[in-house]
Amino acid sequence: MNRKHSPTSPAVIASATAPAAGLLGEPALLPPILFSEREAAKMLCICAKSLYNLRQASRITFRKIGTRICYAPHDLTSFIESVKVESGGK
Repeated sequence: MNRKHSPTSPAVIASATAPAAGLLGEPALLPPILFSEREAAKMLCICAKSLYNLRQASRITFRKIGTRICYAPHDLTSFIESVKVESGGK
């Protein structure tokens, strides 16, 4: 069976958390896309176990929805900025 999106893809997470359109006359807003642990690790070029260790050490921000751990794009960019090393210029 060929599916367009897996149950853990960002598109599925985003659609599952989207607010109802027209609720109380308000326009529907798109929620931020959330990434699974596997997707976030791939984006950071690290293994899932390394990402788990970073999370356990409180070095990266995450979201917990039920039993699922998710990462917002801002979580990943904030982590990348926090580990940035400036050149010594020597």
